[in-house]
Amino acid sequence: MSRPLFRLISAAALLLTVAAVLLSRRALGGSRPPVAVQPMAVPTTPVKLASPIATSPTSAVTLGEQFERDGDYTDALSQLEPYVGHGSPSSDAQVRFVLARVLLESGRMSNAVSVVDALRATYPQSPEADLAQFILAESQQQLGNYNAAILAYRAFGTRHPELASYVQLQIVSVLQAEGQLDQAQSLANSQVTSAPIPAVRLDALGAVRAIQTLKGDFHGYLATTNRLLGVATDPALRAQLTYERGWAEQAIQDPKDAINDYRTVVVTAPTSSFARQALTGLSQLNASHAVTLEQQGIVLYDNGQYQAAIAEFTSAIQANPRSDVAWYYRALSRLKNGDDTGAEADFQGISQGFPNSQYAPDALYRAGRLQEDAGQPNAAQATYQSLVDHYPTAADAPDARFRLGFLQYLKRDYAAAEKAWSPNGLAGSNASRADFWLGKARNATGDTAGARSAFMAAAATDPGGYYGLRAGDLLAGDATASISDPATPVPGPTSSVLPATPLASPVPDASLATWFRAQGTDQASALAAMQRDPGYRRASLLLDLGLRSQATDELSALTTRDANRPAALASLASLLTTRGNLRLAYPIGEKAITASVAQSLGIPPQIEALAYPTPYATEIATSSTARGVDPLLLLALMRQESSYVPGAQSPAGALGLTQVMPDTGRSIAAAIGDPSFQPGDLLKPAVSIDFGAYYLAQQLAYYHGALFPAIAAYNAGTGAVDGWLKTPAAKDPDVFAELIPYPETHDYLQIVYANYLSYEHAYRAGKP
Repeated sequence: MSRPLFRLISAAALLLTVAAVLLSRRALGGSRPPVAVQPMAVPTTPVKLASPIATSPTSAVTLGEQFERDGDYTDALSQLEPYVGHGSPSSDAQVRFVLARVLLESGRMSNAVSVVDALRATYPQSPEADLAQFILAESQQQLGNYNAAILAYRAFGTRHPELASYVQLQIVSVLQAEGQLDQAQSLANSQVTSAPIPAVRLDALGAVRAIQTLKGDFHGYLATTNRLLGVATDPALRAQLTYERGWAEQAIQDPKDAINDYRTVVVTAPTSSFARQALTGLSQLNASHAVTLEQQGIVLYDNGQYQAAIAEFTSAIQANPRSDVAWYYRALSRLKNGDDTGAEADFQGISQGFPNSQYAPDALYRAGRLQEDAGQPNAAQATYQSLVDHYPTAADAPDARFRLGFLQYLKRDYAAAEKAWSPNGLAGSNASRADFWLGKARNATGDTAGARSAFMAAAATDPGGYYGLRAGDLLAGDATASISDPATPVPGPTSSVLPATPLASPVPDASLATWFRAQGTDQASALAAMQRDPGYRRASLLLDLGLRSQATDELSALTTRDANRPAALASLASLLTTRGNLRLAYPIGEKAITASVAQSLGIPPQIEALAYPTPYATEIATSSTARGVDPLLLLALMRQESSYVPGAQSPAGALGLTQVMPDTGRSIAAAIGDPSFQPGDLLKPAVSIDFGAYYLAQQLAYYHGALFPAIAAYNAGTGAVDGWLKTPAAKDPDVFAELIPYPETHDYLQIVYANYLSYEHAYRAGKP
C-alpha cells in the first residue's frame, strides 16, 4: 500500500519494452484448425485453494509481506500475529514491525500504535524499532494526535536525513490538518527546491496548491499551477494542470482565460479524462462554440462513447459535408461500434471525396482490412493497390504493400509476393515482417538457401519482436509450421513432460560473468555499487516504510539515469527481486535487456529471468499440473493479462491475475465443483490462477493443442477464432496470426508468444 499525502498524479509507470532474446530457441508448436469441434477434455481435478501457512517467524514475514503487497491484509495478519514473541530477537522484531505496518495499512491505527510501542520497548536498539517510529507517526496522525505525530516525524527525520523531504511533506500534511496553513505552505515551499528528485519537487508544489485551495487563494493557486506547467513534461499531467488552471480561472470570474484553457485541453489532449470535464466547463460558460463539433466528437470517441460520437460527427457532416475530419472519425466510431459496413463506406468515401486529405491513406488501408475480413480479397487488393499508387510515401503504404504480398501469398503467387515484399517496398518497423515472409515465400518454392537468408535477416533486424523470434524458430528447425493432422501430437512444451520443479530458478549459464565483464565490472561489484547509491537507499527505506509510490518515483529516477547501463539496471532489478518486489523489478529487468540489445551484449538466462519472474510459483505449479497446461505458458499469459497484479480489473469487467470474466468464472466454478464461488474470488491469486489455467486448457483442448488459436481464443473467444480458421491456409500458424483482424488480439497473440519464448529461454533452455 502507498500512503502519499500530496500526490499531484500517480507515480509514472515504468516503461515496458518487448524483451530481446537469443535467436536459437526451441520450437513452441504451431497452430492448426480443428477438423471438428470436440468435447472439452480439461481435467476437473479439485485444486486446494487455501492460503499457505507460515511455519516460522521468517516465513511469517515473507508470507505476510506477500499478502500485504497483494492488498490482502486479513491473510497477512493471520500469518504474522501467531509469531509475535517467538523466535530470535531479530526475527521477532521483524514480525512485529511488519505487523504494525499492516495494521496501519488496514486502518487499525490504535493496534498499530500498541504494536510499535511494544516493539520499541522490547527491542529498542533494533533497526525495526528505528523504522517503526515512522509507522507510529503515521498512526498518530491518522488518529488525530497531531502533536505526537509531528514529534515522531521529526525524531525519525533527525536519524534519517536522506528522507528529509519525504518527512517534511508528511509534517506539511499534519500542519494542514491542524489548520496551520501558513506554516504548512512555508514548509512545502522549502521542499520545492531542496527535494532530491523532480517527482518530489512536483509533490511539494502539489502540496502548496492544495493549501492555497483551502485558503481560497485562487490567484496563488494559479501562480503555482503555472510553475508546475513550467516544469511538467508528461502530456497527461499537462492536460490535468491546464484543466485545473481553467477551473481556477472560472472560479475567479476570468471566463476568457478559462475558455482558452478548456479549449486547449479539448484540442490537444482529447484522450484525457480531463477533456470531458473541459467540455462540461465550456458548457457552463456558455462557450461550447469555442470548440468545433468535430473536436467535441473526437473527445467522445477517445473516451469510448462511440454512439454519441457518431451522432456528433453526423451533425458535423450535416453542417459541413466537406469536413474530412468528421467523415474519418465517424468511420472510426462506426468501426468501434461494430458497424463494419458503415465504417467501410465512410472510409471509401473519404478516399473518393477527399483525395488530398491527410486521412485518405489510412482510410484506404482500413477499408482494405475490412474487405479482407469480409472475405473480399480481390476488393481488398484493389484498395491496397490504390493506396500504394496514389500515396506511395504515406505512413500506411508499407503496410498496404505487405498486405498486397500477403494476399498474393494466399493465392500461392509467390513471385508476386516476393516482389511486394522487396526491400525497396518495405522498411522500418515492417522490415523484419517483410524479411520473415520473404523467407516463407522462398521456402514454399523450394529456395531453402534464400529462405534461410531472409529468416536470418528478420532475426537480426528485430531479435526481440514477434517476427524475429518466429524467424529464429524456423531457423532452429521448427517442424510445426504446417500441421494439418489434428491427431498428431503437437511437439513442444504444451504436450511435454514438465520438469519436476519448472519454476525453481533460471537456467545456469556461464555467459553471465562474460556479460558483466563486457561492461567493465562483475556481478558483486555492480550489486554493491547499486546498494551504495543514495537513490536506491532512499527507495529501499521507502519500501520498508510502505511508501511504494514514493519508492517508485526514486526507482524511476534511477532507471532514467542508468538507461544505458545494463549492469546497473540488472543489479537494481535483482535487488528488488530479492526483496520480493517483483512487480517493481520486472520492468527494470526489461530495460536491462533493451539496453543490452542496443549494445550487442547478448542476454544470459539469469538476466532474462529478471524481466520474466515467476510469482505465485506454488499456485501456478499446482494449477498447471491439475489442468494440464505448461506453467511457463500460464506465466506468459498472466504477464500480459495483468502484469502480475492480483487486483487488476479491466474496463470490460475481467478480474484478477488471469483476467477472467465473472460469468466465465461461474461456468468454471460449476465445472470444477466449487459451489461457493463468488466473482470477487477472482481477485484472489490462487483462484484466478486456477480458473485461468482451466480456461486456457479449454482453449487448448478445443483446438487440439494448437498454441496460436488457443492464445487468440483466450482473448477473443472461440467464435471469432473459428471464423479466422476457415481460411484454408490458416493451418499455417503464421498465416493464422496475420489473418487476425482485431488489433488487440493480433498484438495479444504476438506478445504472449514472445513472453512464452522468453520464459522458455530463462527457465528451460537446453532442457529436453
